[in-house]
Amino acid sequence: MRETRYERLQAADQAEAEVENVSENVPETLVQTKVASGSEFLPIGKMSLAQTALFTLCLLLMYFALSIGLTFYQRSLLQTFKFPLSVVLYHLLFKLFLSALIRGCYRVITGRSRVVLSCRSLTKIVPTGIASGVDIGFSNWGLELVNISL
Repeated sequence: MRETRYERLQAADQAEAEVENVSENVPETLVQTKVASGSEFLPIGKMSLAQTALFTLCLLLMYFALSIGLTFYQRSLLQTFKFPLSVVLYHLLFKLFLSALIRGCYRVITGRSRVVLSCRSLTKIVPTGIASGVDIGFSNWGLELVNISL
């Protein structure tokens, strides 16, 4: 059975804890500083049910607020800039560079690299990404034709 990403992170955290216990007997000058792991930034597994529900509710409210705000912003943007597919292209390129930056920062901060996809898995992901990009492009194109009101 394959190990999930969450299980791998837990195993890495346990290994770090064991190293800390062993290093208590080592002089202070030889002890390396601990690098923060991903679970310390967002301890979802350690939250109670009420905290998890509140966290999920906050994420949903933030998503809806940003989505509605983006819809109205794009409507006004597309009235002045008449190339909706170019807007999607710039948006996806910006996301690509931003995700590469975040992956690089994650590697520097935690000392661990992220998952690298093989070419075989890319053949399954790329068609979905293209279909999603075309869907967003046509949605932006439709914003030029439809009036949006709140």
